[in-house]
Amino acid sequence: MSEQIEKSNSGSIPLPDHVRALMWEYGDIAMRWPEDSDTIIRKILDAGNWDSIRWLIATAGHETLRKWISDRQGAGLDPKKLRFWQTIVDIPSAAADDWVRLAKLNPWGRRMIR
Repeated sequence: MSEQIEKSNSGSIPLPDHVRALMWEYGDIAMRWPEDSDTIIRKILDAGNWDSIRWLIATAGHETLRKWISDRQGAGLDPKKLRFWQTIVDIPSAAADDWVRLAKLNPWGRRMIR
């Protein structure tokens, strides 16, 4: 990845524009990595574009993302997104299958299945 990540003296990382754009509902709040990592990860997993996904993987790493999703049992992602992230961060099939099954039982998950 060619994007250079600059850390401040405190060790936090300002968000690039393409990631900040996903945080529109937070207005002028200056979100930074890792202080706001939970919100940043959730937003990118759910609505990130390819640039934000690449940034997240480079910043957090596969293991952190796999653990984050696993700790939240699929993080409320719809079945298609769960399958995408299963492939990207190598989530075990049995766990992903359970989360997809539960997502399909959820009325919001069912509306995403076509």
